[in-house]
Amino acid sequence: MRGEHVRLAEIELAADEERILPVRGNCLELLVEPDISQAIGGGLKLCCSADDRQRTTVVYNRPKRSLVLSAVPASRDAAQRSSAVADLALAEGERLKLHIFVDRSIVEVFANGRCCLTSRLYPGPDSQAIRLLANGGPVSLSSLDAWQMKPIWPTA
Repeated sequence: MRGEHVRLAEIELAADEERILPVRGNCLELLVEPDISQAIGGGLKLCCSADDRQRTTVVYNRPKRSLVLSAVPASRDAAQRSSAVADLALAEGERLKLHIFVDRSIVEVFANGRCCLTSRLYPGPDSQAIRLLANGGPVSLSSLDAWQMKPIWPTA
């Protein structure tokens, strides 16, 4: 099901910075290794609209030792908005490793082979940007592999 592949590496963000990545889509597979060891947290925004009003965030919070998947503003329909949190204690020196699947209206996040979060999302058709973000300290993107995916269900 994999299509076009993009590999990114060695992208540095200052504290509280956010950067649009040269990857777009709403049917994607992502392998992401951000180094958040000097930040309070960091992660990605998926399916972002140009004005950033629609987005789904995947953020690791180091002090709380938790991974948060939030599709709260990602849906035009308030009844379809959701958020999920999982405990994920990283060992000293362990890097965050995210394996993310986006298939138009669903996102699944697997972290370090130990936890999984799933959420529904219903962004508009133009909400396809991906942003890297840093919270409370610098974050570097060690690597990101992205594949365009064929949707599991064809469009009508």
